[in-house]
Formats: sequence, C-alpha cells, structure tokens
Amino acid sequence: MDIIEFLKARLDEEEAKARAAHGATWVASQRGGVVDLDDTDGNQIAGGDGGLAWSDADFMAHNHPARVLREIAAKHAILLQYTDAVTDWEEDREAPDGVGALEAVILRMAGVYAAHPDYRQEWAP
Repeated sequence: MDIIEFLKARLDEEEAKARAAHGATWVASQRGGVVDLDDTDGNQIAGGDGGLAWSDADFMAHNHPARVLREIAAKHAILLQYTDAVTDWEEDREAPDGVGALEAVILRMAGVYAAHPDYRQEWAP
C-alpha cells in the first residue's frame, strides 16, 4: 500500500462515519444549564443528561458531518492534483512545478494517521 492508497482508505473510513452520523449540521445549545448537541432539525444528537461539557458540544458542532464531508472532498482534490501531476512525470526529468509542495502536504496529511497500523514511518515528514 502506498501513501495515496493509505490516505484514500482513511478518507473513505471517515466519509462512511460522517455519512452514518445523524443530521448533516449540528449546533450546540444550552437550556436550563444543560448542554445539548442537536441537528438543525432539532433532533438531539448528544447531551441532555448533564454529562456533556459546553466545550465538547461546541467542538462536536464545529465538526458536524457536512463540514467533515467538505474537508474529505478537499483532501481528495489534493490527492488527485498530486497524482495528476506525477502521472506523466518521468523519473529522469525534473519534477513538475508544485509536486514537492504537494508531496510535503500529503506527508503531513498521512501523519494525522500515524497511530494507524498501516502507517509507515518512512512517511513521517
């Protein structure tokens, strides 16, 4: 498995989780001192029992499924831009403009998953 395959697999896993989550957009709210995480249709996602801290609900609301899916799409676009740039590149020629920068971005994207068993230390930036 190369780094591109590794990243695509991780992004696919994240996409499946985001699509399985309830509601597309989440909002944190506080009613009577009790913190809730709701979707925009008013369905409770988490909280309501006093066990959810405002900072946690706010963080979860910021990372709602719709935003996560947009981030995944952006990361797929970066991977595509990189693979398109290197597809026609022959090793005996100079790398196309921007390939080095894209490669550095991809290494850092993979570093997010350093704890994953398929991550290779050679990808560490």
